[in-house]
Amino acid sequence: MNTSHPTASALPAQSPQPTSPAVTGQSDFCHRVTSVAERLLVAALAQQRPDERAEALKLGGMMNDPVGKAFTFAMVDEVFRSHDPAVAAKRFRELIKRFGVPRYLPPLDRLLMHAGVLASRFVPRLVIPAIARRMRADSSRVILAGEKEPLQQYLKNRTDQGFRINLNHLGEAVLGEAEAANRL
Repeated sequence: MNTSHPTASALPAQSPQPTSPAVTGQSDFCHRVTSVAERLLVAALAQQRPDERAEALKLGGMMNDPVGKAFTFAMVDEVFRSHDPAVAAKRFRELIKRFGVPRYLPPLDRLLMHAGVLASRFVPRLVIPAIARRMRADSSRVILAGEKEPLQQYLKNRTDQGFRINLNHLGEAVLGEAEAANRL
C-alpha cells in the first residue's frame, strides 16, 4: 500500500477530540473558517464559465508540470527577447530539445509545437509571430499589457468595481537591466 498519499480510507474515521477550552475554541474557529472558504470556493466554481474552467485546468496543469513550467518561463525569457524571427526560432528549437514539448498542453497544442519546430526552420517569420500571438492570448487574463494606456484603463476598471490591486512588474524590473541584456 502506498503510504505517501493517504486515501480517505487510510484516514482516521473521527478527528481526536480537543481536551481544553482553548483548543476547543481554536478548533471551532478553524472549522468555521474552513467551512466559509469551502462555500466560497463552491460558489466561485459554480459561476465559472466553460472557457474559464478550461483555462484554469491548463494553468493548473502547467503548475503541476515542473518541466513544462520551466519551458514556458524560458520561452518568455529567452525566445521573445529577440526581434529577429530566425534567432527566436533557433532558441525555440533549442528549448524544445532541452525540455521537450510540455506535457500540460492539450494534444492539439502539443502537435502544433512539434509542427512549429519543423516549420520554424523554413518560415520563422510566420511561426514565431504565431507562437507569440498564441502565448499572448493564452496569458491575457493573467498577464496585463504594460503599455501605459491599457494598463491604466484596466486598473481604473478594476478599482471602480471595488477591487484592490497588487501589481507586480516583470522583466527588467525583476531581472535588472544587466541580466536582461545578458539574456539577449
